Amino acid sequence: MKSLFTIALFFGLLLQTGRLYAQSDLKFGKISPELLLHDHASDYPDDAALVLHHGTKGTIEYQSNLGFVIKYQVYKVVKILKKDGLTHGDLEIPYYTFQGSHDQVSSIKGNVYQAVNGKVQRTKIGREHVFDEAVSKNFALKKVSPPQVQEGAIVEISYELSSDLLHYVREWYFQDWIPTVWSEFNFEYPEYFQYAQTSQGYLPFTVSEYGEGSGNAMWTEKETVDSRLQRQSNYTTSNVRYTTRKMHLAIADVPAMRAEAFIDNPMSYASRIDLQLLHVQFPNSTRQTISGNWQDVATKLMQDEDFGKHLASSRFTRQLLPSIVDESDSPEEKVQKIYAHVTQKVAWEGSRGLYPGQSLEKVYKEGKGTVPEINLLLVALLQEANLPAYPVVGMSRDRGFLNQSYPVMHKLNYVTALVKLEGKDLVLDASDAAMPYGILPMRAINNAGLVIEPSGARWCELQNAKPNNTVALHELTLGPDGLTQEVQRNTFGYEGTYLRKKYLTEGPDHYREEQQAAAKDWHMHAFSVENPLDKELPFVQKMNLSGEKGLIYAGDQIFCSLFEDAYLTENPFKREERAYPIDFIYPSRRQTVVLLDIPEEYEMEELPGDKILEFRDKGIVYRYRCSMPSPTKIQIMISFQVQQTMHAATDYAALKQFFEDISEKQKEVIVLKKRTHEGL
Repeated sequence: MKSLFTIALFFGLLLQTGRLYAQSDLKFGKISPELLLHDHASDYPDDAALVLHHGTKGTIEYQSNLGFVIKYQVYKVVKILKKDGLTHGDLEIPYYTFQGSHDQVSSIKGNVYQAVNGKVQRTKIGREHVFDEAVSKNFALKKVSPPQVQEGAIVEISYELSSDLLHYVREWYFQDWIPTVWSEFNFEYPEYFQYAQTSQGYLPFTVSEYGEGSGNAMWTEKETVDSRLQRQSNYTTSNVRYTTRKMHLAIADVPAMRAEAFIDNPMSYASRIDLQLLHVQFPNSTRQTISGNWQDVATKLMQDEDFGKHLASSRFTRQLLPSIVDESDSPEEKVQKIYAHVTQKVAWEGSRGLYPGQSLEKVYKEGKGTVPEINLLLVALLQEANLPAYPVVGMSRDRGFLNQSYPVMHKLNYVTALVKLEGKDLVLDASDAAMPYGILPMRAINNAGLVIEPSGARWCELQNAKPNNTVALHELTLGPDGLTQEVQRNTFGYEGTYLRKKYLTEGPDHYREEQQAAAKDWHMHAFSVENPLDKELPFVQKMNLSGEKGLIYAGDQIFCSLFEDAYLTENPFKREERAYPIDFIYPSRRQTVVLLDIPEEYEMEELPGDKILEFRDKGIVYRYRCSMPSPTKIQIMISFQVQQTMHAATDYAALKQFFEDISEKQKEVIVLKKRTHEGL
């Protein structure tokens, strides 16, 4: 009755939304003509594809030759709505090998359904459409590329996956970059296993059912008997029945994840379910703790020959170090020199991961390596210089946030280096040669990293030692033909690195053309760049502009709006509501100084007032100051500083209003009035 009630409830939801064609119980090979021919594009006009059904059924079963294993059956059905949605018909299946355990993907099958002359044409997905890709030592992908996928087609794919990685139950994402009509997660496991469940996302479950079932296992036990004449082994087989725990979670009409301002990876906040194995306890045996703690993870890594052995002092590092640093160098000078040397000598070949695939000496000699190889080389050289340096393991930013409560070793895919200078932590990543000292690549920034020290593991923030900083000076002169201005903009940190890369990649001429286009209504007379090759210095841009942008003449008055296209003049937050946090990612500071010379025949009639806006205990601060150092000079100083980078979705309304107040302030105008004859 419960299952009938669930189906009835779901159909009720479909009736309310007008989507009777979407069923929660779609079966492989049973795609109806009505489903194929239905005009889903009208129902989802803003989307290129639609997930009609995505479900998994996981069970833990006993196999005599392997013991308990997890088996998954996964089924996915996608409708292609537009040509730019063709790639949504592809499927990637990740599988792992870890410390002797492994995943095995099998029974991949699928079909592509097309409507041809009002009839359903089915094309089978065969072995020739499945490819393997090794991503790292422990991680690989099976890629399914269906044939003849066109606009209006339905693609269905099913596969099975078996794994003896019992501690790793596949996380299930209910949300995708395209809408999902029905997504469900089923899992059944013996009572001997205890899992902790964590849920993420803001969507409520349409179905949330927990219950019990039963299972059985044919166990074989060995008993050895010693006698005076010989040793005998006796085997007994018994059929053991046990209780199972069952869970069924589903969400209907799941909205697509959308890109929004100030959130670089929305999938980090997508609705999903995670299960972490805490312990196992079989009958008549003691409890075996599985999850342990992060200290256990750190210990295992340092004892692992594929990780910890690379940090042992070697003849290679002892011989190399004297060519990099001098004994008279200060600790910070040594760190800077070693960091610069590694970034110059070893290029990142594009792979991340936890384990090096080759010796650090080979990495150095070949001049290229993975993230763990480069940064463990950095740690090894820092340690050789008698500096307190340690590896930091964590997750790359695009993989989401690291859960500090439950150790999940298989999710670790990034390694950075930490060194202590004057009692403070400095996290370094030498895998991006373009990054200045003290600035992490964006992919390395995350909520936390696990520092592996000899005394034990601890957490550190994976943030930058230096803020992202921009300083701009605009010297304007108001004349008969409008405004002329000399601009100098100094950029540090991420923006400086981004502009420097862009300048060097595109070349000076193309870069100048882009700057002229960005200047819009201004005519650019001159443009130059300073420090294009030195990443430790600010990237400096200088330009000479003229135009009438922001000027309105009205009789004997001139209205000057100097910040029409400036940063923050337009509120970046447009939506009325927001489901996700606001993440500025890294601390930043922007300072703008405007000096406006006005003709002697004009005087100031109206000047914007000073204003200070603060958000949440000075987590974000905006300052606007306007003054007249002389009768013919107006000075405006604007600063915008972000200290607190993460803000909850519940702060969205207040934050939106905060930025709206900034926008309104920057739209205020300077009013000049022509002096009367007596005032001249």
